[in-house]
Amino acid sequence: MSSDWRPIAPTSRMAIAQVHLDGIGSALLDNPMLVTPAERWRARTLRGNDAARRYLRGRAALRVLLARECGTQPALVAVAGSHGVLPAAGSTFSYSMGSAGGLAVFALGLNQPLAIAVEEMRGQSCGFRAAQRALTRALGPAAPGRASLRGLREGARALVVSGWTVQLVPTMPGYFVAVAGKGEGWGYQLVSPFFPV
Repeated sequence: MSSDWRPIAPTSRMAIAQVHLDGIGSALLDNPMLVTPAERWRARTLRGNDAARRYLRGRAALRVLLARECGTQPALVAVAGSHGVLPAAGSTFSYSMGSAGGLAVFALGLNQPLAIAVEEMRGQSCGFRAAQRALTRALGPAAPGRASLRGLREGARALVVSGWTVQLVPTMPGYFVAVAGKGEGWGYQLVSPFFPV
C-alpha cells in the first residue's frame, strides 16, 4: 500500500487514480470484504476467470478509494454502478470508473460532475473512443455527435463540448484515458492508489 496518499486538495476539482488489475500488489484487492454479494454474483456471469477477477478487483479498488476520500471503512461504502454521487459532509462527492483489459481508472471529485473512460490502443487510435465514451457517460443521450470531438484526431489534448471539458489523461503504454468534467478551467491531479500500479 502506498504511504503518499492524500485526500483531494480543496483547490483541486478532481483526482484520478489508475490501477493495473493484474499488476504487482493487485492481489491485495482480492479481499472478499471489499465486494458485495451482488458483485460476486455478477463476476460469476462473466466469461473467463480473468474477466471475473478484474471485475472484482476493480470494484474493490473503487470502494477502497472512495472510503479513503470519505473517511470511512471500505465495507461501509455503498456504490451503485460504475459512476455516481455520494453525500460528503454537506457536499457531493462524484465518482466514475472505467476499465479496459487490465487497467482500471477512477475519477473522484468534490462538487464536480465527472465521467472517465479508458480504451486499449489499437491501430491508429488517438483516444477518440475513450473521449466519446466519457462524454456519453456524462451527458447520456444528450451527448453531441462524433464531429464535436474532431480536435482529438488533430492532436488536441482537451476540448470543450456542450459545457463539459474532455481531457486526455497520461496513462500507461497501450491505453488512452479520457475524463469529462462539467465546466471549463478545472484541473485534476493524478493520485497514487493504495497499492502499486
